[in-house]
Amino acid sequence: MVYLHASVHQQAERTAQDTQRPLLQNNDRIGTLRALMQTREPLYRAAANVTIETAGKSPRTVVDLIRAKIAGG
Repeated sequence: MVYLHASVHQQAERTAQDTQRPLLQNNDRIGTLRALMQTREPLYRAAANVTIETAGKSPRTVVDLIRAKIAGG
């Protein structure tokens, strides 16, 4: 499993216009994301074979990193 890690602030930016995420339809999106990350991140990291930090990376770069990690690089 590949875990694509994004900070709470990155997630907030990426989902700012998203109206299809019921948990984030409130007045404290950052607080909600922070609480979700606190609960979920340890599980994601424990389950992941590969973790990729996505901060400042394009989708193409992330794909290349995943391929390299899976190939053993």
